[in-house]
Amino acid sequence: MGHAQNSRTPIGSVSCSTEDWPGDVEGRGCFVLALRTQAPQFWQSLNEMWRARDPAALDPWATAHGVVDLWFQQVIADTVTAWEHDPEGPNAQLASNHPWYYLHLETDHPNFEPKLTKPYLTYEYDHPEIPREAIFKCSGETASEILKACRVETPEDLEVRLTAEFKAQLKEYVRKVRAMITHRNSPERYKHAQWTARVFTGSTPADIAKGLYEGYEEPEKAVAVAVRRFARSIGLTMPTQTRRPVGGKPA
Repeated sequence: MGHAQNSRTPIGSVSCSTEDWPGDVEGRGCFVLALRTQAPQFWQSLNEMWRARDPAALDPWATAHGVVDLWFQQVIADTVTAWEHDPEGPNAQLASNHPWYYLHLETDHPNFEPKLTKPYLTYEYDHPEIPREAIFKCSGETASEILKACRVETPEDLEVRLTAEFKAQLKEYVRKVRAMITHRNSPERYKHAQWTARVFTGSTPADIAKGLYEGYEEPEKAVAVAVRRFARSIGLTMPTQTRRPVGGKPA
């Protein structure tokens, strides 16, 4: 799953590499895009803060607007940096038909580094009278008995054992990677991202449900469940109901 981080770090110094396993990377892209289309006031507010040219204002702005997760803080920091590099560009100027934000989807995550418990030929020793630690002190007939009590792993057994261990670790790694990239090119997924963006910036499930007609027996509940699941999948901490909506009045 995602990594909601409530402990605050100055937003200008965060790095997504601090998260060993990020959430659904494509889902995060959908959410940030949905903020652009469904709640442009979020980016407009950030841009207004940036134009004031007060570097110390960025962290308080992020806290006030509910940006508490490391990956989301990184998007905000990268966006402001991009605006600084090209202040007259279309994104910094919030031109229509441009994204405005900067999102780097190639989030760091661990490489696949399998660790085999015994990556070598093993043997079993079972002698009723001679302990294992006495093996190298014996000679003659005793040594012969010891050799009979040893069963060296065959190359075939070695291959089966190491292959099974490798496959188990690879399966777990692929499971985590799959959790990062899910629901590829899904219209339903993007719809849920849009709902989440609206709720994140002050709307309620009831507000969104008013626009739903067919296919939902309990539209308000359907919206709330979809938003909760989507937010969890991308590692997004949702604001409380009492937080002030971006650009609006206290709820």
